Amino acid sequence: MKELYKTCTKCGKRKPNSKFHKQKGLKYGTRTSCAKCSNKRVSEYQKKIRIKVLLHYSKNNKLECECCGTTHYEFLVIDHIKGGGCEHRREIFGDTKGGFRFYRWIVNNNYPVGFRVLCHNCNMSLGLYGYCPHNNKNIEIYFNEKKHSIKKNNFFNKYF
Repeated sequence: MKELYKTCTKCGKRKPNSKFHKQKGLKYGTRTSCAKCSNKRVSEYQKKIRIKVLLHYSKNNKLECECCGTTHYEFLVIDHIKGGGCEHRREIFGDTKGGFRFYRWIVNNNYPVGFRVLCHNCNMSLGLYGYCPHNNKNIEIYFNEKKHSIKKNNFFNKYF
């Protein structure tokens, strides 16, 4: 069977039907723009929404980590100020995955309070250990409170 070809409405290139995302109800059962152009458009849209959300929760409208000041856009994420991000995502999505759908949820819910911008490192440290290494006071508090519960941990004894 001979494969059908069509022209992408975005890039103008003639491509086989297999290079277009399927969509019922349209001519030839595929979208009008090729998969490569569609994916690029979706990626740009997602980046735009992410920046919009990060800017909303940033202090002084500046994209930076609230804890360490990192300004690399690629490293910044939204953090639940009081913790409980996994439980919150499970409640709204039925699982713990976040990503773009979480940013879209924030926009659709009119930017609810309780979020801030952190870098991945600060966010992970807070989630895993309850403190961020950039804030030395919290390290002392954490270890003073937790030391008794992890005394028997060989890793802790070896390195601390």
